[in-house]
Amino acid sequence: MNKVRLRKLASVLENYATEKKKLVVPLDRFDMDHWFRHDYTEPKQRGCGTAACAVGFAMLHPWFQKQGLVPTNDVTLEPSADDACLNAAPKFEGTIYRAIEDFFDIDEEAKRHLFMPGSYEGLWVVRPLTVARRIREYVKTGVVPE
Repeated sequence: MNKVRLRKLASVLENYATEKKKLVVPLDRFDMDHWFRHDYTEPKQRGCGTAACAVGFAMLHPWFQKQGLVPTNDVTLEPSADDACLNAAPKFEGTIYRAIEDFFDIDEEAKRHLFMPGSYEGLWVVRPLTVARRIREYVKTGVVPE
């Protein structure tokens, strides 16, 4: 487990006020269902549905990008008139499928527990602080609860 990277992500999610200038997507657009999604509205207008999840915020953050976690698409571009939306997934060292596991040095079970919306059962809306607390607990214990 890469504790430094996991703790940094928890910190970004907890400290929006100091991180907001570094974020491409406002933290109030936190959505665990999308790595990154920029819905198209009208020409020359920002998408009204721009959203990202915890890993989405990481792949858009300069610190994580310097560490090698980047989006698969250039998310600074606005969608063209031909696009319905612009989506991006995380990529690390050329890998998309295992990018999260490799970047954070965690297994599939930990990835699901920390970053997949279905693991947050019973919550109508998952908030950044909820994910940050879960990350910190996992770093502390190294255990995925049953």
